[in-house]
Amino acid sequence: MTELTTAKVRLRYVTSEDLPTFFEHQKDPDATHMAAFTSREPSDREVFDAHWARVLSDPTITMKTIVVEGLVAGNIVSFPHFGKPSVGIGLAKNFGAAGSPPRRFLLSSVRSG
Repeated sequence: MTELTTAKVRLRYVTSEDLPTFFEHQKDPDATHMAAFTSREPSDREVFDAHWARVLSDPTITMKTIVVEGLVAGNIVSFPHFGKPSVGIGLAKNFGAAGSPPRRFLLSSVRSG
């Protein structure tokens, strides 16, 4: 587990350079277990690439990369779900523990924003 006591967390637009990291995060069985929406084949790169191409080209979806201390820690997405805005957060296992600085920052940002 990465210990972060005074982590610098920022959000930025997703770039193609982030996708290999997101793919590795997706293959983690613990991350897949925690996710609300998962791929049937988390290790299938073609399926992953097709999904991300669709997500990144959809104007109703806002996707950001979560960067912690300069490292890609995951992503956050805003998307319509049954006509209402929804938010999803995907964090790598070493950044996503309950009470960790990235999770606290993101949850407080979502609640206050």
